[in-house]
Amino acid sequence: MSYYYNLTIFHIKRWIQPLLLIALFSYLPSQAQTTSTQTLRVVSYNIRHGLGLDNKIDFARLGTVIKSVMPDVVAVQEVDSSTTRANYTYGLGLIAKQIGYVDTYGPCIPYQTGKYGVGILSKKAPIRTRQVPLPGASEARTLLITEFDNYVFACTHLSLDEQERNKSATIIANTAAEYNKPFIVAGDWNAEPTSAFLTAMKKKFQILTDTSKPTFPANKPTDCIDYIAIYKDTPLEGGEMSATTDLTYVLNEPTASDHRPVMAKVTFTIPQPDWVTPFFMDAATTDGPRYDLQGRRINSTSGNGIFIQNGKKYIKR
Repeated sequence: MSYYYNLTIFHIKRWIQPLLLIALFSYLPSQAQTTSTQTLRVVSYNIRHGLGLDNKIDFARLGTVIKSVMPDVVAVQEVDSSTTRANYTYGLGLIAKQIGYVDTYGPCIPYQTGKYGVGILSKKAPIRTRQVPLPGASEARTLLITEFDNYVFACTHLSLDEQERNKSATIIANTAAEYNKPFIVAGDWNAEPTSAFLTAMKKKFQILTDTSKPTFPANKPTDCIDYIAIYKDTPLEGGEMSATTDLTYVLNEPTASDHRPVMAKVTFTIPQPDWVTPFFMDAATTDGPRYDLQGRRINSTSGNGIFIQNGKKYIKR
C-alpha cells in the first residue's frame, strides 16, 4: 500500500504546480507596463597619477574637484598604486577616504615598485566587479566593470593605436550586451569625436557628454578625448530603455591634472511589466540570451525557473 500511495503522491506533486500556475495566469489581467526612472551624476577624470600641471602631486586637490560635482560614480584613469613617482601611495584610496566613497581598482600593468591602471569611485559598494582585457600591444588595457542593483558602470583608458581602439569598441559593446541593466562606460578614449572609433561606438552607444567641448590639455583645452556613454541595446524586460542627458559640462579645472574632468547627469527610464509572461518552456525554443532576475546571463540549457529573454519573463518547467 505504501508503494502505491507514494507513487500517487509523486504524480500529484509533479502535475499540481503547473496546473495551479496555469489557473493563476488565466485570471491575471493582461500584461501592463509601468516604468521606473533613475538619475545618476557621472564623472570621468584622468588624474595623471595625481600630478598636476604645477608639478605637484596633490590627491586632496583632486578629491575636492571630484566632490564639488557630487557624483554617484566616477571613472578614474591613470591611477598608480605604490609607485615611486606617486610617493608610494594609493591615490584612489586616498581620494575615496577624503570624500567618503568606495574605491574599486583595476590594475593594468606592474609599474616601478607598484601598479598602474584605472579605478572607479562610487557612493555605494558594487555588488560585483570584473575586468575585461582590451587590446594594447605597447601597454595593456582593461575595462573595469562595477555592477550595482539597477545599473552597470565601467571605466577604461584606451590605447593610442587606432586599430586597437577599434577592436576595443567591439569588445566593449559585446560586454555591455551581457547585462540586462543600463550599462554606462566612461573614460579617456584617446579618440577625437570624428574618429572611426567614435563612429563605431555610436552604433551601439549613446554619447552623453558634449563632444564639442574639449577636455585636453587642462590648461588650454583643444581636444575632446574624454567621454561618458550608455549602451543603447540593453535587453530589458518589457521594452526598450531610454536615456536623456539632463546636464553635461567640462569642469573648469586647469591645474589638478593634464585633463579636465567631464560630468553628465543622465536619467534613464526602464520599462517594467507588472506580470510574468504565462509561457511555459520545455527546452530552448527561442533565440536570444537569457538572464536571471538579478541581471546575470545564464546558460540557455540551465535548469527550471523564471528567466528573462528578449525583454520578457518566462517560466521554464
